[in-house]
Amino acid sequence: MIEYTFNDLNMESIISMTQQSNIPNIKLMATGGFKIKERFKNHIDGVGFKVDYVKLELKKKYATPELCYQKANLKYNKYPGS
Repeated sequence: MIEYTFNDLNMESIISMTQQSNIPNIKLMATGGFKIKERFKNHIDGVGFKVDYVKLELKKKYATPELCYQKANLKYNKYPGS
């Protein structure tokens, strides 16, 4: 998905939102090159709950998707051989 976004769609950055308490996801995304851009306190989610969110951004020039894939493969073993 990262390679498709940058190579085929020619986008310069990807933005992602995740709950601030989801530390494993934030660490995994950091492995792929994502950086925390902004924090939102008491953000209203799609269900109506107030949650703290982190906005992460990946710029094309800092993207390391292969590291992200390798780490995800080790953790979940869902895509052997990729």
